[in-house]
Amino acid sequence: MIKILSQLIIIFFFSNWTAWSACASDRVVLLGMSADFTGPNRGLGVEYYRGAACFFDQLNDQGGVHEHKVIIKAYDDAYDPDKALLNTIRLVEEDNVLSLFNYVGTPTTTRILPLLKYYQDQHVFLFTPLTGARPVLENPFIISLRASYDSEISVLIDKLVKEDVHRVAVLHQLDAYGRGGWQSVRNALEGHGFTIVAEATYKRGAGMNSDFLPQVTILKAQHPEAIISIAAYEPAAAFIRDARNNGLDVPIFNLSFVSADEKRDILTKLEGIHSKSYLHQLVNSNVVPFYGYEDFQPVREYAACLELRSISPPVTAHNEEYQLPGPNAVGFEGYLNAWFIADILNRTGPELERQNIARELSDYLEAGQSLHFSKVFPQWEFQDKIFFIAFEEHSPVPLEDFSGLFQ
Repeated sequence: MIKILSQLIIIFFFSNWTAWSACASDRVVLLGMSADFTGPNRGLGVEYYRGAACFFDQLNDQGGVHEHKVIIKAYDDAYDPDKALLNTIRLVEEDNVLSLFNYVGTPTTTRILPLLKYYQDQHVFLFTPLTGARPVLENPFIISLRASYDSEISVLIDKLVKEDVHRVAVLHQLDAYGRGGWQSVRNALEGHGFTIVAEATYKRGAGMNSDFLPQVTILKAQHPEAIISIAAYEPAAAFIRDARNNGLDVPIFNLSFVSADEKRDILTKLEGIHSKSYLHQLVNSNVVPFYGYEDFQPVREYAACLELRSISPPVTAHNEEYQLPGPNAVGFEGYLNAWFIADILNRTGPELERQNIARELSDYLEAGQSLHFSKVFPQWEFQDKIFFIAFEEHSPVPLEDFSGLFQ
């Protein structure tokens, strides 16, 4: 992966972007994105896109990078690995993108790993995919800022054990993402001398119309104290609905791949229908600081960008059906990713070609290591790599102390 130079300091917004050019230009740099814009993780794909596109939009107004506007060329894969593969071939061979960028999901990103190997002589990199899977983060052609799912789960299990919670059950998606998460939960629990008390699975592509009563029944029978859900946000919400409707009222934890805002919106609508609380004892882990911290400079810039620019989803998202949300964790992560790759492009110099990006990155590449936001943006002094969100009165709030979940 990447070993970032300790002196990599990204200057606060556009006060010092003058080296990047202050004049308009018709020259364009294309970054290729394949993500779910119409399927079960649509909210993730759209917000990851919108957060990055918002940064590039304001950057382009300042002249872009070396007089080049930065544009995201985005295709929908509907969370289908085979579509992601075809999209990648199209982006590299037909659209001739400078780099791949901001893919969404473990199964889709894992599917293109052989392609990245095939394209290595063309210096094709994938920057900042939304996945914490080890095979992705450790691939030499992928540049990731995220903490791994291993890290998210390890921190989560440590916090649960601290609260004397040992009986942990797992719901997981039946694919590489879900099985990898299950393995991480098992390893983390075994490190404390415990085992998973129950597990249940579901097929990728499940949504709110899916029946999760069989999974609820399996887990409930073993009397878990907590459930870790390795899921996408729609099946995560459907499971929560059926769990609460059937008396399974223990805390449920989701990873950063689940959009806390999308899950909240779905469950809030259900509360209006069923007159039942679905948001209590729900927790999400995240790999970026809480986007509600208004005193945090990047959050203010991100929120202002969304308010001023009204970035639409890509055309393939059927944006007439999509209600634009406010600031959210997924969009904020996409925004920071765009900030990062823009700095890399600036450092590459005026000849913005793939081999020059590879040369710029060559000093940083080191197998087995990955970047993290705390290393890329040292001036912000991220003290943690993993953050947690809960809900109070239907609003996401940062969560540090787990003790209140088990009282």
